[in-house]
Amino acid sequence: MADSHWRWLYNVYGAPTPMIRLGNFQAGATAEVEDGELIYLTGGNWIPVAADQDLSAGVGAFAAKKIKNGDRAGFYPIIVPRPGDVFRMRLQTAAGSALGTAVYPSSTGYSEYVHTSGSNILGNIADGPHIPEQGSLSVDGSPDAGTTLRSQNRVGISIQASNSYYSQLFTA
Repeated sequence: MADSHWRWLYNVYGAPTPMIRLGNFQAGATAEVEDGELIYLTGGNWIPVAADQDLSAGVGAFAAKKIKNGDRAGFYPIIVPRPGDVFRMRLQTAAGSALGTAVYPSSTGYSEYVHTSGSNILGNIADGPHIPEQGSLSVDGSPDAGTTLRSQNRVGISIQASNSYYSQLFTA
């Protein structure tokens, strides 16, 4: 289950908000969608991404609203990744990864997690984990002293343009 549809962190080119469009969804009884799930377009409908899903046809986006069991089919908001957008995703492995590392839809929890190995690249790590600012023991006795950090479990990622629905909306 995704934690929030506001996975969008920022746009490196200065866009103040994510790009939100309407996407066609099946009835909730056939394809329940969580707020914030990575989704793809198939057969004219948006559904949750499957394990190591190939999105190279420009069919990736994020659900911007929960569609519950029994909800009607129809148009609901989606977040369309644009060039420069950075999104927060959970990293399946607890190990840290360098900026630029390729990420793939995970084999488990795939609509919420990314993994650093797979067959079908989704994007790249574009922003590191949350790191607290170092406190100064000599000034305030801050408890945030030292360099030990928890395992990296969330990273900022950029979605490759060829994997985003953006490439379908704005092609020359």
